[in-house]
Amino acid sequence: MRKPTFESKRAILQQLSADNFVSGTDLAARLQISRSAIARHISELQDLGVDIYVVKGRGYKLGARLDLIESEVLAMLIDDWRPQDAELHVYPLIDSTNQFWLDRHPQQPPSASVCFAECQSAGRGRRGRSWQSPFGGALYCSVWWRSDNNLSELMGLSVAIGLALTRWLVDLGVPAQVKWPNDIYIKQKKVAGILVELESGKDGKGSAVVGVGLNIKLPDSVSANIDQPWTDLSQWLVPLPARTQLAAGLYQALVECLQRFEAGGLQQCLADWPKHDVYADKAIRLQMGDHQVAGICRGVDGQGALVIETGDGRRSFFGGEISVRPDHVVD
Repeated sequence: MRKPTFESKRAILQQLSADNFVSGTDLAARLQISRSAIARHISELQDLGVDIYVVKGRGYKLGARLDLIESEVLAMLIDDWRPQDAELHVYPLIDSTNQFWLDRHPQQPPSASVCFAECQSAGRGRRGRSWQSPFGGALYCSVWWRSDNNLSELMGLSVAIGLALTRWLVDLGVPAQVKWPNDIYIKQKKVAGILVELESGKDGKGSAVVGVGLNIKLPDSVSANIDQPWTDLSQWLVPLPARTQLAAGLYQALVECLQRFEAGGLQQCLADWPKHDVYADKAIRLQMGDHQVAGICRGVDGQGALVIETGDGRRSFFGGEISVRPDHVVD
């Protein structure tokens, strides 16, 4: 776990606004650091995705107001769902919220502990892909869950989490759908990704790190670095709730899903999968390395596997990349 020093950058952000320019001279005097240090920190903040205007002779101004997570407010908002001993961490910058808990696995933190970050320097998604994590533009969150079940009984958890977060977004008024196994889309554009990493303890009991990246209001500058259609909640929720409020709702949805899964397994979590499945009854392709399977998407089975109806009947698959077959229309 690495939490890069951020105090000077935090102080600069507190001095900047979206309304008026602040000169480098004024910033240096207020923070008692050199103008060259101010310029360096500004450049590094821009590299993290913070939208800062730099105009010679005028200084610096935010392109848009920053809405950062307020840790004390968040602690109060999640008090009803967070176990008394569960930890809450909110960092401005971290390598990966998932890695934060994986590094602490030997110490077995209290179950339902959560880590939020304003930015990740090494965020990742499924299959080792990188996850774009601009500062303050999304919610980056990982929950540590210590299960009383064996590791094998946690298989399918990622499917349950994807559906649970889709339900939560729908309840907010967002037309979200889930793409197997756990990506969340709005009108064919990705709004959230989930990475669940499982660990086994010496006693054989399983634990899970449930990581979520949810786009809230991404700067236009990130578009060039994202290789697929994307959207964020600011395009669907007006007015947009505060990120602290959204963080609390996200945590509640995660913990409630984990508790339900712990008590009854995957079957207790899948009743309305067909209602929210972006590919329900559509002609799809499943790519598994060099092998491809085509057929009609028939949802998921009791183990969380994708069910495809092919010419040889219904078959279940636990891995692969799913896409729509544009050459086939399903009535």
